[in-house]
Amino acid sequence: MRRGAGRSRFRRGVAIAAGLVAAGGLAVVASGAGAAPQPTVDQVQARINQLTSQFNQVSQQFDQASQQLSAAQSRLSQVRVHLNHANAQFKAAQATVAQTAAAAFEDTGATSIAGVLTSGDPRACSPRVTPRSCCSRGRC
Repeated sequence: MRRGAGRSRFRRGVAIAAGLVAAGGLAVVASGAGAAPQPTVDQVQARINQLTSQFNQVSQQFDQASQQLSAAQSRLSQVRVHLNHANAQFKAAQATVAQTAAAAFEDTGATSIAGVLTSGDPRACSPRVTPRSCCSRGRC
C-alpha cells in the first residue's frame, strides 16, 4: 500500500463524518418541531461509524480490484509479446514451405504441386533441400 494512504483514508473518514453531522444538523433544523424525534449523539455517532466502515470496505475492494487489473494488464502485455513472436515464426515457416514447394516444383519438371507432394521419392525435391524438409505422403 502507498505510504500515507492510511492517513488519507482517515482524513476522508473524518470529512465524511463531519459532512454527515452537518447534514444531520440541517435535517433536524428543516424538520421543524412536529417531525420525528431527533437522533441522539450516540445514534449519529453509530451511523457515522457504520458508514465509515462501509467506506473502508469499499475502498479496500477497490484497491484489490486495481491490483488485479494491473496484474491482468501485465499478463496481457506478456501474452501479446509471445503472440507476436509466434506469428513471426509462423510467417517464416510459411515462407520456407512456399519456397521449398516452389523449388521442388521447378526442379523436378513436375506439372503440379500435388505430383511433388505425392511422388513418394525424396529425390523429387530440390537438391538444395534435404529429404527431411520435403514431405511426401506423410513421411518427413
